[in-house]
Amino acid sequence: MINDLEIDPNAKNPNPHRRVDILLTPWKTAGCAVLGWTGGKQFEKDLRSYCRHKGLRFDSTGVIRRSDGKWQDLEIGEQGDMVAKEKKVFKELGLEYLEPSQRCTG
Repeated sequence: MINDLEIDPNAKNPNPHRRVDILLTPWKTAGCAVLGWTGGKQFEKDLRSYCRHKGLRFDSTGVIRRSDGKWQDLEIGEQGDMVAKEKKVFKELGLEYLEPSQRCTG
């Protein structure tokens, strides 16, 4: 089988290239980490804006109260898998859980 590069060495490489981000997080903030990395740009902006209006700062490392800078453990007591921890974060923020596929807002 002859490929494009054997015929024309200057041909565009047909192999897809992907960027892979590797994220390491403590288990106590795994739900926030997953939530902070599994949405479209607009979803993430809206989530942060929602938290800001509640007096919180959200990012993939956890949630911090803006008034005094104290870390908020939204995942306390959750010993399940990462999806269970993520659902707990949604619940503690007062939001309905959305599957990752529903967070792709463009």
